[in-house]
Amino acid sequence: GDGGVSSTSGGPREENEVFELKTIPFLGRDVSVILQNANGPCPLLAIANVLLLRNTIRLPATCVEVTRTIHVQQILSIVAEHMLDANKETKQPRDLLDKDQEMRIETIRRNISDAISILPKLLTGVDVNPRFATCRAFEFTDEVAIFDLLDISLFHGWIYDSRSEEAKCIGNMSYNQLVERIINWDVRGEQQKQQDQNQEGQDGRDIVIIRDFLEESSSQLTTEGLFALQEEMKESELAVFFRNNHFSTIFKYQNQLHLLMTDSGYKEMVECWETLTDVSGNNQFSTIFERHDAGNNNNKQLADLPMTSGLTQSAYKDMNRADVDTADFALALQLQEEEVIYGEQEAMKEEQRRRE
Repeated sequence: GDGGVSSTSGGPREENEVFELKTIPFLGRDVSVILQNANGPCPLLAIANVLLLRNTIRLPATCVEVTRTIHVQQILSIVAEHMLDANKETKQPRDLLDKDQEMRIETIRRNISDAISILPKLLTGVDVNPRFATCRAFEFTDEVAIFDLLDISLFHGWIYDSRSEEAKCIGNMSYNQLVERIINWDVRGEQQKQQDQNQEGQDGRDIVIIRDFLEESSSQLTTEGLFALQEEMKESELAVFFRNNHFSTIFKYQNQLHLLMTDSGYKEMVECWETLTDVSGNNQFSTIFERHDAGNNNNKQLADLPMTSGLTQSAYKDMNRADVDTADFALALQLQEEEVIYGEQEAMKEEQRRRE
């Protein structure tokens, strides 16, 4: 869209650009993730890294084993191909569909076609226009629709306190609308502002509140936003996080939020995740996530399973065994075991603290 908060990538990308790979340990697997250049196309890379960590796409063997780099056009092709595969219902023969099914599938096909045609926009950044009430609230655009078609949640943490003056004043307005309101106020003449003292007084107070909110939260992350992310993200979910005009791969594990460190400057660092715990950026680095019993031979297969993002643990528990295929049911059992073990560990820590 015009204006708004965007991820800027330093102008159009080179069509022959290549990106370095870094292999990281992740839940019992070694995963090659794509690193960010100085001004790389972070929306595309964040999406690709989510899909790589979910184990739903694979990079060419030559890239992983020989060159340790990947061409930007290869990334686009792999993501586009996955988008088609992830919506396989669109490939059903027309003669097997009723009219309603045919119309719905035609709509999905059109959406996918549109999304694939605008995938190259992800090379130069994406204009996003957040709203401040919830961490999923963005103005709908063609680019934002790509995340939906790939079944990847897009989050931000730029949220007001719902009990505050900001909440009453800003409501469901987007960033663009707030900026437009400030500009409109600033260009009005003093005479106009004095025509209706009461109304203008309220408008003036609102402008002060809006300016203060945008200034105090200029890092595009608030304490309320952190709490909302913790609440909204599912355990073991991989998603994309927008902040400071940048898109990152975010992972929730054992109730903590972690950002994948993809800047090429971090290539030689052992640490590959930054724990998102602080609005001020006083975050810790972490290296590895292991399943609690990955060393147990009985569970080796579970450690190699791909992540699933669509179902929460409670949803798995509510489902019948017949409704879940073998791999998903195994993962569901693993997640439940992790919940129990994590709970036991926390109880033991609490008991130890009391004794001390």
